[in-house]
Formats: sequence, structure tokens, C-alpha cells
Amino acid sequence: MGEREHYYSHCSDAGNNMRHPGHAVDNGTILAIDTSTERLGVALLHGTRCIERQLQLGTGHANQVLALVAEVLAEADIPLSAMDAIAFSRGPGAFTGLRIAIGVAQGLALALECPVVPVSGLRVLAAGVTLPGPVLAVIDARMGEFYAASWLSGAAAFAGAAAALPESLLPPGALQTPCASLEVWHAVGPGWPALGATGQAPGGSGPWVATWPEVSVLARLGRAGLARGEGCDPADALPVYLRDQVARPSINPNVTQLS
Repeated sequence: MGEREHYYSHCSDAGNNMRHPGHAVDNGTILAIDTSTERLGVALLHGTRCIERQLQLGTGHANQVLALVAEVLAEADIPLSAMDAIAFSRGPGAFTGLRIAIGVAQGLALALECPVVPVSGLRVLAAGVTLPGPVLAVIDARMGEFYAASWLSGAAAFAGAAAALPESLLPPGALQTPCASLEVWHAVGPGWPALGATGQAPGGSGPWVATWPEVSVLARLGRAGLARGEGCDPADALPVYLRDQVARPSINPNVTQLS
């Protein structure tokens, strides 16, 4: 069972308890929330317009996330009740951050009686890459390990294709293998500085195209997921940790300063 099927087997259909949009969900209005990394992001996608707020915080996401939600709603001049779904980064990522995102998404969606759409944080990173070629997304899992997944291209990740390397928790040396046979591939994600500090980062990559997840990409993936039937009853949504231990400080103490 692949990454997507495994996750969504735990996530029921939005069902009769959820409010259904009065229009095609492939053009739905989506509120997206990402607190999975040091960057806090909130976006509102309505038609072709996407309003976003992103803050490089390190910590303190819980104190800022609802204020950012209010900001994007005010700028769009759209009430919260107009949301067709709440998309959130389900992980992997920072344990506390994942709990914040799922808690806020569930609370809002329960009040609105709308579904939530959980999206892989590694997929969000990969789907933001517009250059052709394979993409390896990496997040620092700390304790000398890394969350990683790869896709044949950023476009494939955006289209919902299964990952070539399913999201995994790996020691740094294990990331050499997925890249060994590739002439050009693209490195994406906030884990790369910490991976480089280990001296075991895979060589031969193309441009390092991005550091942090873009919440606008999460919003668009959320809309596409809703159209594919991946919306969940809020009570059924689950974070994906890949590890059940408490995180420690990053290998590279400067990683949170990158922008």
C-alpha cells in the first residue's frame, strides 16, 4: 500500500455530517494552514486568487496562527463560513507544530461542518519545484535522522502521483542511494543545511530550489485533494509523525535562520 493509500485508509469520506459545497470542488474555496516547520503559513485560495501570510518564527506558531487566519479573511473580504475545506500539512515535521495545525484545522472545520484535507508536508515541498527532473524533499527530523521523499518531478508531486521514494525516516547516509543513478535532481526542503552538516549529503544535485514549504502550494494541493475525494471528517484526520519520540535541537543550529 502506497503513501497516499495508507494514509487515506485512516481518513473516512467527509460523509453525511459534512456540509457539501454548492459548486464544483475543483474550484473550491480553501483555507490552508502549515505549522509543520519553523515557517508558519496561512493561505486563502478563492478562484484564481491566493492570499497568503508567512512568518519565520522558529517557535510560537500557536500564538500567531489565528491572527493570520483573520488577516487573510479580511484581505479577501470573505467570511470563514464560505470555506469549502480546511487544508493542513499533516507532516512529517515538528511534533508540536503538527499538533497545532491539526488542532486548528479540526476546530475550524467542526464549527463550519466542512471537511479537512490533510496534505503531506514533503509533497508540498516537492510540488513547489517547477524545474524539470526528479525532486528529493528533506526535513530535519533531528536525532541524526531526516524525513525524506522523492518524486519524478515537482509536477508529478503536484498532480498527486505516488512518491518514487515514499516518505521515510532515514539516517543521512541512506539518502545517497535514491540519487546515485541520477545525473541531475533537485534538492528542496529545510533539512538540507542540517544534512550537509553531517558530511553525508548526496552529491550531484541540480539547483537547491527552495528551503521552506510555500503555503500557497499547500492550498492548491488541498483544493486538488478535495476534488479527488481526499477530504476527511475532521475527527478522522491524523498527523503523520514517522517517529514517536520527542524531537531534540537541530543538528545545524543555524537552519532556522535561513529564508
